[in-house]
Amino acid sequence: MLKDLPFSKEVIKLFEIYGKILHYKKGDLLQNCDEFNNGVCILLTGIVKISINHHNKRTLLYYIESSNSKIMNYTNSPNIPTDEICSIVVEDISILRIPNNLFLEWTNTYIELRDFMISSFQYHYMSIVNKMQEISNQSLENNLFNYIKTKSKLYNKNEI
Repeated sequence: MLKDLPFSKEVIKLFEIYGKILHYKKGDLLQNCDEFNNGVCILLTGIVKISINHHNKRTLLYYIESSNSKIMNYTNSPNIPTDEICSIVVEDISILRIPNNLFLEWTNTYIELRDFMISSFQYHYMSIVNKMQEISNQSLENNLFNYIKTKSKLYNKNEI
């Protein structure tokens, strides 16, 4: 699993020594997980749905797929109340957790980790910006159609 990550062998070795692999089942809510607060978490396998609560209804923001490994902590922060943003496991996931202090130390040594951290933040930020533009600029029919297209892509179905 770790060998599929876009990092050098040296960084992968550090992950193997100091990292911990966590597993969550479909339907699990990832808020208030102590594991997320104590380390940097990278999605290895599975799919997570990121939603925002608005007027007591969940609105889909985006999905994070293991084919596009990203740091998960940006959506599971103690500074973000669980009643605002929630992360739900859509397909069983495995996550690599690395202690915060080690990850921050390694970003000074390994530029690839720093770049990965920045690209993960940009991914989350741009996904939210794109969703907000989509919601504000499109009709309800277009939003529904885009939602159905996203779901069919997620489940590798050609039919809508």
